[in-house]
Amino acid sequence: MNKRVRNIGMILLLTIISVPLSGCISGNKENSKMDSSLDFTLKDINGKTFNLSDFLGKVILLNFMTTDCPYCSLEMRELEKVRETTGDDVIIISIDADKSDTNREIKNTYSKYINKWIFALDTYKEDVSDKYMVYGVPKNVIINTQGKVSYSNPGLTSKDILLNEINKAKI
Repeated sequence: MNKRVRNIGMILLLTIISVPLSGCISGNKENSKMDSSLDFTLKDINGKTFNLSDFLGKVILLNFMTTDCPYCSLEMRELEKVRETTGDDVIIISIDADKSDTNREIKNTYSKYINKWIFALDTYKEDVSDKYMVYGVPKNVIINTQGKVSYSNPGLTSKDILLNEINKAKI
C-alpha cells in the first residue's frame, strides 16, 4: 500500500510539473498569422482606427495602464527609454484598461508621451484587457514578429528587461 501511495504521488507530481511546462513549447515558427484571439481593433486617442494585426512582422509592446496609476507614470519613463533605443522598429501601444477614462484624460495625464507612440482606450466591445488577462496595471505584453505572445509581465518593468525581451521576440 505504501508503495502504491508513493507511485500515485509521483504520478501526481509529474502531472503537476508537466502541465505548466507544456505552455512553454512553441508552435510552428513558420506560421506568420497572428492568433485571431489576440487581435483587436481600437481607435487611438486621435480617432484613428487600427488593428493589432496591422503590425504583424514587427515586435509589438502592449502596455496596459490607467490615468490614475502612479506606477503607470513611472512605466512611461521606461517606455520612453525603450522608444529612444528602438526607434520605430518596435510598435508600442499603451492601452488604458480603465474603460471609464476618456481620451482627454489620457492626453492630459500622458501629454509628454502621446506623440511618441500609440495610445488607445480599451472598449467594452473589444475588451482587450480581458483578452490579455490584465488584472492590475501596469502590465506589459510583448508580441513577437510571428504574432505570438513572447512575454507578459504585470507590474513595473525596467527598460533593460523590456529591451532584453524585445530582442528575444525578434525571431
